[in-house]
Amino acid sequence: MKSLLNLGLRAKILLIAVAVTLLSLGAVLAISSHLFAEAYLGALQSRSSAIAQGLKLQMDRILQLGIQIENLSGFDKQCKSVVDSYQGIDFALIARPDGTVLFSSDATHTGQPLADAVLLQAVQNRTETTVEYTQDGMTGYGSVVPIVTRDEAHVASVVIGLSARVLDAKEREMRTAFIGVGLLMLVIGAIALIVALSHFISRPLRQLIGSIQRVSSNTGDLGQRIALDTTDELGTLARAFNGLMQSLQDTTVTKSSLEAAYGALQESEEKYRELVSNANAIILRLDMLGCITYFNEYAERFFGYSSAEILGKSVVGTILPPFDSTTGRDLSSMVAAVLADPAEFADNENENITRDGRRVHVRWANRVILDGRKQPIGILSIGQDITEKRLIDKELERYRNHLEELVRERTTALSVAKEAAEAANRAKTIFLANMSHELRTPMNGIMGMTDLALLKATDPKQIHYLKTVMQASQQLLAVIANILDITKIESERLSLEQTEFRLGEVLDHVRGLLTRNADEKGLKLQIDVPASIASQRLKGDALRLGQVLINLTGNAVKFTERGTVTLRAATTREDAGQLQLLFEVEDTGIGIAAQDQRRLFTAFEQADNSMTRKYGGTGLGLAISKRLVNLMGGDIGVESTLGKGSRFWFTVTLGKGQDGAVADAVARHSPEAELKRLHAGKRILVAEDEPVNQEVTRCLLEEAGLAVDIAGDGVEAVARFEQGGYALILMDMQMPRLNGLEATQQIRLLPQGNVLPIIAMTANAFTEDRARCLDVGMNDFITKPVDPNLLYATLLKWLGQP
Repeated sequence: MKSLLNLGLRAKILLIAVAVTLLSLGAVLAISSHLFAEAYLGALQSRSSAIAQGLKLQMDRILQLGIQIENLSGFDKQCKSVVDSYQGIDFALIARPDGTVLFSSDATHTGQPLADAVLLQAVQNRTETTVEYTQDGMTGYGSVVPIVTRDEAHVASVVIGLSARVLDAKEREMRTAFIGVGLLMLVIGAIALIVALSHFISRPLRQLIGSIQRVSSNTGDLGQRIALDTTDELGTLARAFNGLMQSLQDTTVTKSSLEAAYGALQESEEKYRELVSNANAIILRLDMLGCITYFNEYAERFFGYSSAEILGKSVVGTILPPFDSTTGRDLSSMVAAVLADPAEFADNENENITRDGRRVHVRWANRVILDGRKQPIGILSIGQDITEKRLIDKELERYRNHLEELVRERTTALSVAKEAAEAANRAKTIFLANMSHELRTPMNGIMGMTDLALLKATDPKQIHYLKTVMQASQQLLAVIANILDITKIESERLSLEQTEFRLGEVLDHVRGLLTRNADEKGLKLQIDVPASIASQRLKGDALRLGQVLINLTGNAVKFTERGTVTLRAATTREDAGQLQLLFEVEDTGIGIAAQDQRRLFTAFEQADNSMTRKYGGTGLGLAISKRLVNLMGGDIGVESTLGKGSRFWFTVTLGKGQDGAVADAVARHSPEAELKRLHAGKRILVAEDEPVNQEVTRCLLEEAGLAVDIAGDGVEAVARFEQGGYALILMDMQMPRLNGLEATQQIRLLPQGNVLPIIAMTANAFTEDRARCLDVGMNDFITKPVDPNLLYATLLKWLGQP
């Protein structure tokens, strides 16, 4: 022990570092070898579970073929191949639920019961697990996987055993490898430690000792310094030595050096005075009474006083007026205020007076001058002329006030313009509502009478004439609807309904409207939609979806002279509550040039405006389709080659409807037949002021077996309701004396008036009109021209209500 104490500092540090390193390395090696052994064991357990699953799958396939396990032969070889193929697998066997070995990698165990109680218990438990068992005094691991038939019968279990000997050998191998690596690291670390000690400790110590020896020698070199700038103890010692040498060197300053320093100080002061005198700023110094003790040359030029004239005079009354005329502030006590609160008045602006009486504005920076005892002895003030800036600020303020006045005037003008625009918008809405009513009212009479005439007509030529009238009426109605739709879309007044429907019904409607046009041109109209999509119940606006399909398919038929028009649909995305559908309309028509495709979806545009003369059309269909598709959360586009045909596509996002036998059931009879069968003879009150529409509605209802009374206005409708006996009321909106909305409100206040179904049947086709009707208590809404089937279906719905 005494010999260890006599070792040098370097040897002691090295010895301690080696001991600490050996202890740390031993702990790291022990932990690491254990962790690697655990990892190796986990990998073997995963492999044994996978092998067991593989044997189970083979047995499952054999059982599915109807082969009994007892009838198998040669499966011992399969178990043996598992043991031979994978290192660390001790055995593989298949045992009955009672523990009897059916097949084993060791043929001597076949037919014998499992010797290990832990494995036997795991097999009997019928669960997939990994257990520990004892083998030759060492711990082994077994993976157990039960084999269960489709009827939940436990027929056998697969058991894969991990070799305890292999695990023990692997752990010894890892420990040996870690020890070898650790010793190598120890040697490298020792070498690095020796080098570091030599660099960071021994060399600085030698430098320090050498410098001390040179100072203590006869030369007495006080300029010795140690170039060591570290934060450890050696660095602190080196800095202390260097400080000592500097102190000794400072004490030897000669008289000549002091004289040189004094000369430099005088030169510096002269330069300072020159800078202050010629500075482009007002610099003055005041004593404690406010008298000027310094006045630089710039101040002389600015105020018009020479230093001889101004020095010793009070700053107040010379360059500083008692009162600031622009702000009314008292300046007589400014010096006292600066001395009392230097932070408050460190920067301030005030009015000043020149020798010739001009009023100027100066921004001052004030600092209190302190003596060696930190006591105030005066004020240093540095000023900057801001007179011109003040004038500019005043001009800007005047301009800002003027600008605010202009803004107020402009705001008033915009407010008036806004009110005028809102009034124009209201007038436009009223105009559109009146136009809808005035256009649809005669159309209802024309189409209604044509429908009635078709029901009675028997002459083929007469039927042809009537169908031609109906087709022309539908085209005219489509043009009216398009004009009103584009107007509503542009004013953002179009909203979509959310009702349940089947896509197949929409497609049937498209086929019914366009098949005749396609047949007349010799075209094949093909609708290629999977039955699963066509029959699915959806939630959205079926009318607007059908409108887009009719626009695109109708255009394809219009611009195709020969070949095929194909309508396709497919699902592109689906989740629990929504799905996205992709529709494609492809034709073999005239095609569209690339430069014209960009204008297709613009209102009142066609690819070639001269086509209007040949094919007809307003150019609104595609513009309306684009806006409707956007409202339905989708997009629309076209791919076309001139002379070869076009492919229009669009996507929409729709909700999923509720499935159910009632909702999907197809009615055996038409709505008209059902009305005759279920509600024949029931009295319907029709409130309608237009004679032609009265006649059309009467004939349609009487065709369905219903009794009809007519009321020419709202007053008469209320009076007839009070007489009683009606099952339902069809109510027009615009009528003389009392309109349909007010009449409905009065009826709802009468006894039994809150239970009678009232259905709006009106030429006011806007969404706002529907909302107004429902708000006053109407039950449903039908627009004119009236579709007979829709009228019958609506009556059937509400007459069947309790």
